[in-house]
Amino acid sequence: MPKQKRTNFVLSITSGLFAAGSTLFAKLLSSSFSNEPLSFLPSSLDWISPKLILLPLVIGCNVLMWSTFTRALSSSPSSAAVSVLNNSANMIASALMGFIIFQEELSVRWWVGAGFVLAGTALMTQGDTQQQTPKKHAMKTRSKKTE
Repeated sequence: MPKQKRTNFVLSITSGLFAAGSTLFAKLLSSSFSNEPLSFLPSSLDWISPKLILLPLVIGCNVLMWSTFTRALSSSPSSAAVSVLNNSANMIASALMGFIIFQEELSVRWWVGAGFVLAGTALMTQGDTQQQTPKKHAMKTRSKKTE
């Protein structure tokens, strides 16, 4: 895999993982967990609420997600491919974190549905890529004629 493609791939996946992290911290922020004191802190710091920690994590993950996502978009020839990788990483990471941390059930129906969503997105992306290819070829042909 060429270096540029690898960079786009890593940035796209990373942005999806940051999006999943933001979702995780937001879910923790809205749960009853955020109302309980943090038992691992010394009693002098018992005033620190989990909300003071979780809210900056939500915001930080969102900032990092948008930063890496826009870098991936600007360096990739196909914005659709970046979106597919971002959504795929986000969906799978969110599902796995929900299963591990919140003991959420991931039924076969969920996985089949997720597969259809990802396959449909990939098919739409492939259509966009195929439509862009003739335009690029036509532009190259025109520029050669003008020279």
